[in-house]
Amino acid sequence: MNLVEGTRPKVIFEKNHCDATQYTAKDFANEPIMISKDAQMIDVVEKLTELRISRLIVHDMGKPIGIITTKDWAMLLLGDIHGKSCYKVSLTEAMHEIAHVSPDTPIKECAKIMLVKGISSLTVKDNEKITGIFTKTDLIRYYAENYTHESKVSEYMRKKFVTVNADEPLFKALEKMKKHRTPRLVVTEENGTQCGMITMGDFFRSAFNINRVSTAEERISTIERIRKELTIATTIGENKYIRDIMSDKIISVKESDPLDYACKIMLEKNIDSVMVMDSKEKLCGVLSKTDVMSALYGRIHLMKRTTSCNLSPKKNMKILVADDNEFTR
Repeated sequence: MNLVEGTRPKVIFEKNHCDATQYTAKDFANEPIMISKDAQMIDVVEKLTELRISRLIVHDMGKPIGIITTKDWAMLLLGDIHGKSCYKVSLTEAMHEIAHVSPDTPIKECAKIMLVKGISSLTVKDNEKITGIFTKTDLIRYYAENYTHESKVSEYMRKKFVTVNADEPLFKALEKMKKHRTPRLVVTEENGTQCGMITMGDFFRSAFNINRVSTAEERISTIERIRKELTIATTIGENKYIRDIMSDKIISVKESDPLDYACKIMLEKNIDSVMVMDSKEKLCGVLSKTDVMSALYGRIHLMKRTTSCNLSPKKNMKILVADDNEFTR
């Protein structure tokens, strides 16, 4: 498998017949897409947007040296970079270190590594050569194919989520994404009913589709304005409000649905999360790919939720843990 410059991997969804525990990273990895370390940040954003992917491998003369993701770019856009244009930051400054696994690493071990490290992808390395990339998308494909009706959506969905009103200005969405460090918000109407979801990808697509004949410098200026105007009514072209750029259709599952069904919906729609409805068709949670990763390690999900709470434990606190799972202990 070779590194591909500027093409999108094809996701093949087919039924496998082997024991699920026998699958390894190489069975679900895709060809990684790369970009030169000397490319500009505008090149990164355009490639991520046009290919509808979330990460690129950064290379130096063909040698992979790091990974840059939409999250990395979003943190540049929303973060404090001391007045420096986010497009003048080099790729080597913005990228993060590559985490490698061998081709024969079990899928569950890949899930554990990603959860523990808080990352969304792993590169598959064989004899000092990167032969593939394994992402959260590959993980949920594995789950969908091999764990039919094993768990319910309600067991792993997030009951707490951040909302924003559809008629609020765009900067409100960006402020909340920055404050809560989340790439997605549930969008509501004035009466509180849900009407969709807005993601960082919606900002990408809107900013780069308003005028495809504009120059790179003009599009850079558009995004720079978003970053600098977080305290005023940010606009993207003629779009002023969250309603203008949010995803049009609500994509949801029921809390009683099997978790593998939710995985298939995310794969088919090429999305990172779905809304979860209760028996009365009321929003009761959000399920993301990260939550599905947790499902492969059961109580890691509970541990993750517990440690993310605003707790201030005393020093030298002693905790008794009783569990028959070695990794959980």
